[in-house]
Amino acid sequence: MKLEELKDSIVQGKAPHGLLIFIREPDNFLAYQYVDAICKVNKLTKFKVNNLQVENTTLGFLTDFSSKLKVLDTEVFDEYLPDYSEITNTVIICDKIDKKIKTAVAPYIIELPKLLDWQIKDYIKAVMPNIDKYDIEWLYNASQGNIYKIINELDKVKLFPEAEQKLIIEALKYAPDTDLFSINTFQLIDAILANDKATLLNFLLHRDCTDIEFMGIVNNLLVKAKQILLAVYQKQGVTAADIGCSDKQFNFFRRTYSHYSQVQLQYLINFLSKIDLKLKSGLLDMSKEMKIDYLMTHLIV
Repeated sequence: MKLEELKDSIVQGKAPHGLLIFIREPDNFLAYQYVDAICKVNKLTKFKVNNLQVENTTLGFLTDFSSKLKVLDTEVFDEYLPDYSEITNTVIICDKIDKKIKTAVAPYIIELPKLLDWQIKDYIKAVMPNIDKYDIEWLYNASQGNIYKIINELDKVKLFPEAEQKLIIEALKYAPDTDLFSINTFQLIDAILANDKATLLNFLLHRDCTDIEFMGIVNNLLVKAKQILLAVYQKQGVTAADIGCSDKQFNFFRRTYSHYSQVQLQYLINFLSKIDLKLKSGLLDMSKEMKIDYLMTHLIV
């Protein structure tokens, strides 16, 4: 069965009662969304099982399966049966199927695609209709598209009245101890060079939630500043290979950072080059947080 066929049957209120095998990609979210939908349409309750023969066990004789959807969740499905068509109200969720039975179970396989970013954002909108597209974009990016993390945050926000939910989202953005903030060293360096004060302020508010190191910023920013200086001001005979970057990056440097004067770039390189000496001389004997403050104070225009 194709996924589209299953979706159509559920929409029409005619979910199948036989065997379905979901091959997940890369997680369980979509599979269990369909399990819940099948249960709702067919008026069944989920019942976790360890094999397809559960009804023939002692537990099986004591359990009424007529109102249950049996769900077998496993990494590799390899259980052989003479006739899979006799299986009813059963969903198997797995990473892959053993090649020995793959041909026999082929009619029951449904491959689930990885969720696309727009699908996750539509899901957020469906669950939380009162927040705007900017809040949705923020939540998606802050959670790095992790659907389980998004659901966890939405469940928290849903505890509040609908009229207050947007305010709660805003509060989450600026909470200093939130884990809804993600930035790496290279993104931070891009923000410094772009003089993106909003991103830099956000970083300073949430830096305790990151693992960015002071010298990681210094060393990588120094390399990039040198590359930009050579790409923008040493045009004659200088190639991307000469400065250790791709042609695409080389053209990006020229296009994006041409507003920097040669003096500004030389100051930046000179300042960063002296950091290591200052550290060894004890002139920067301070906490990691204070070192980053010192760096930002000298770099932000």
